[in-house]
Amino acid sequence: MLDKDALLQILSHLLLVHNFFQNTAFSINGVTWSLSVELQFYVLAFFIAPLIIRANLTFLIRGYLAILSGVLTYRFACWYWLSKTGAFDAAFIHLFSQVPALIDSFALGGLVCMLNLPRLNRAQTVLLVFLASSLLLATYFIYDENASRFWISLPMTVLFRSLVAAFAGVALSLAMSIRTSLLWRPMLELGKISYSIYIWHLIVLYLVQRYSPFKGIAAVLTIIAFTIVLAKLSYLLLEMPLMRWAHNAGRTL
Repeated sequence: MLDKDALLQILSHLLLVHNFFQNTAFSINGVTWSLSVELQFYVLAFFIAPLIIRANLTFLIRGYLAILSGVLTYRFACWYWLSKTGAFDAAFIHLFSQVPALIDSFALGGLVCMLNLPRLNRAQTVLLVFLASSLLLATYFIYDENASRFWISLPMTVLFRSLVAAFAGVALSLAMSIRTSLLWRPMLELGKISYSIYIWHLIVLYLVQRYSPFKGIAAVLTIIAFTIVLAKLSYLLLEMPLMRWAHNAGRTL
């Protein structure tokens, strides 16, 4: 017999709106909540694309900074309200798993893509390396000081995710400007299956912890290996056929 909320669970996941509800957001493979956030961002991007497709660099940067300011304001407002009301962690997790709390990361990825940076000279490369290192250190220190009290820490809830996204954006820009075959090819291959890795890793983690005799570094290496193998298989057998079908259907339409 199905549970009383089985229909809600199934429909919310199929429609990718399960992040809207606390009892569905993390119920089926907890990491898939981000799929719904991603889809919702793409729907929003569909409507704003005409505004940015021919925009100049100044407009794009200002737009990103405006989005970042809005995200930080949203996070601070959520943190302040929930802290004052003595809410449980579940309430924090729910509000911080919505598009307004995460849209700056997507916007930064789009900005990096649209900038299409050329190869950098030595001074520019050094500057990007310094910036990436500074962001990484800031992220580390905030995490080291506040990880054990994640949701009651203002720097952690408001700044941490944006710092991680900023570091990733700068590191990606640096990698795109270097493009040496020794570095670029492995990154491209991992990039192709990166979301598959994200989807599979929690399942593999649970299975290895429960059924594997491995512990410590052996368990970590087993998880990494099986996750990459499953991600590559699902990329080849599921994602690529679906993308080819969508591409052909789009050309037909």
